[in-house]
Amino acid sequence: MRFIHSLKIPEGPNAGKPVTLAPFQRQFIEGAMTDTTANAILSFERGNGTSAITAGLALGGQIGVWVRQPRREIIAAALTRDQGRTIWNFVASFVGAIPLEIQRHLIFRWARRLEIEYGGDGGGHVLRVIAADEKSAIGGAPTMAIAR
Repeated sequence: MRFIHSLKIPEGPNAGKPVTLAPFQRQFIEGAMTDTTANAILSFERGNGTSAITAGLALGGQIGVWVRQPRREIIAAALTRDQGRTIWNFVASFVGAIPLEIQRHLIFRWARRLEIEYGGDGGGHVLRVIAADEKSAIGGAPTMAIAR
């Protein structure tokens, strides 16, 4: 929880304030991120922070907050490319709240795919934002997959 709460809200009337979670969001994350949980599902309506939570979990996964395995691959999936771009923008905004030492090891790629590579902690860690309407999302062996 410390990692999620260390992130800053990037936009809107609460911009710059720390992310705060509703009790149901906190309960879900605490349960989903245990060593014994392989799959977790939470569904709630639009406008309740789905993109922000997805981005925070994905970024934490990439930099090793949740799992420390080598060559982590994090997939943040969205229904459309526009939703994927929203997640991507949240991740990019959240990066400003993490330590500078970690920020220095992040490489952003906006080309054909939306990716962030993390070269710290042994390197080779990739966060990829994909959309269901992309031609191909096949390949890889993700450490974490989050669908928005």
